[in-house]
Amino acid sequence: MDGVIYFFKVQLALIVLYAFYKVLFVQGTRLSARRLFLLLAIPAALLHPLAFSWMSATESFSGAMVLDAFVTNGVAETTQNLEQNISWGIAEWAYMLITVVLLAMVLFRVGSIAFLRRKYAGVESDGYTVYSIPPHHSPASFFNMIFIPSDTHDGDRDLILQHEVVHVKQWHSLDVLFYECVKAICWLNPVVYLMDKEIRLVHEYIADSVAGNNNREAYSRALLAFNMGVSTQALTNNFYQKSTLKNRIIMLQKTTSLKSTLVRLCVIVPMFLAFSFFNSARAQTEQVTDDTVLQEVEKMPEYKGGMEGIIEYLRKEIRVPKQSEANGEEGKVFVQFIVTKNGRVKDAEVIKGVSALLDAEALRVVNGMKDWIPGENEGKPVNVQMVLPIMFRLPPPPPTDK
Repeated sequence: MDGVIYFFKVQLALIVLYAFYKVLFVQGTRLSARRLFLLLAIPAALLHPLAFSWMSATESFSGAMVLDAFVTNGVAETTQNLEQNISWGIAEWAYMLITVVLLAMVLFRVGSIAFLRRKYAGVESDGYTVYSIPPHHSPASFFNMIFIPSDTHDGDRDLILQHEVVHVKQWHSLDVLFYECVKAICWLNPVVYLMDKEIRLVHEYIADSVAGNNNREAYSRALLAFNMGVSTQALTNNFYQKSTLKNRIIMLQKTTSLKSTLVRLCVIVPMFLAFSFFNSARAQTEQVTDDTVLQEVEKMPEYKGGMEGIIEYLRKEIRVPKQSEANGEEGKVFVQFIVTKNGRVKDAEVIKGVSALLDAEALRVVNGMKDWIPGENEGKPVNVQMVLPIMFRLPPPPPTDK
């Protein structure tokens, strides 16, 4: 379950970082800084998940291992928690299946672009190859491959080639491929698609600023000349994109401020340092000593006989108080305890109870569990915190004769 919580924290981190980008890095910022931020946002979200405890909607109880719930009405089963675990397993497998399909689609598109290289004749130049493609397609590039329609006017061809060469030399296709993989993994998060759109737009701004530097008016006219419906490849950097045409022409007329960029970096850098400090401080608190109580270890504690041993023990030991039956009390009691490095139970406490009588019975039974094999970390026995949910369920009423 911790992996699920971590996943959602990463998604929240991406949302926060994207909000910072929209507020700090859009207007008046150097394009290279915007590109760098969008690339660093992904590893930053992965390495510094925001530790908001309210993100955990599960009964993980501060990360301690939660055993299956046990029913006390005479049949020791793991019904409720087991069904919950199975449902989570199905959800995780479904998510992974969709991710694998999306990654396979990325590979298929890469293969389709490689097919174009074999299909059309190419002319090699200074570190790139130009391919002549049929008319009515948009100029595009993918790594060192540049695709230009055969009916492109010579004057426009030079401008387009300058534009696509910028994509090639600055390895923009690597950014695109990186974000395609991120979208396949985090396909549930809409912010990832917005970030992908942003970095593609930044790529075009960068290429436009270099290619149109000498004659911005002529370059703007070349963009307008391609204002038509086209068919494009999803992984390529396209010279013409109708949805971004207006913004690109406006951006050509703007200048960016180095001072403004530095001010924004001075704001964002402390945030990354704060993330790093949080992780390092947390790592220091997790250094193991003789009295340290861990929640996750390499080898978790195990009751002698395994799960069947726990079932047998609970079946023999639990006694539902008669007063509780008379009062109609039932429900799940969560008992948190520590399995020491000596295999003993200590510091047992009810962290979520039902009633005083049922809580006391659950606590008595857990305190009596003496046959634990201690957990191990790095080959040494350690103290481990665990949680045992015990379900007290009233027996069904006896059948009545009609």
